[in-house]
Amino acid sequence: MAVRSACSVGELALRVLTGGALVLSAPRLAFSHALTIFGWVLIGSSLALAVVPWRLHHRLAAWSVPQNTRHMPPIGIASIAGGLFLLGMVLLPRAGSRQREQAVAGA
Repeated sequence: MAVRSACSVGELALRVLTGGALVLSAPRLAFSHALTIFGWVLIGSSLALAVVPWRLHHRLAAWSVPQNTRHMPPIGIASIAGGLFLLGMVLLPRAGSRQREQAVAGA
């Protein structure tokens, strides 16, 4: 139980850190509003999971996982598409940021 609890806390901590990184870096990236919202949703859902009792969380997972495994191909495709979209938002510079950087460098 202690190992499982430590893994859960570690996972939640990584989710909060990832959400915080998205919120802090969003103003410099493409689709900054969407990244800010996604970051806050990640932080909020992680904190909500941290306060939900483990038994309730486990009971919900035991009920929902079998239902969702019936739809694995669409869930997998949606997950890959969402991950690629998020990666694109993070890697693409914000529109106009190059012109601002060049203007500042030239001044």
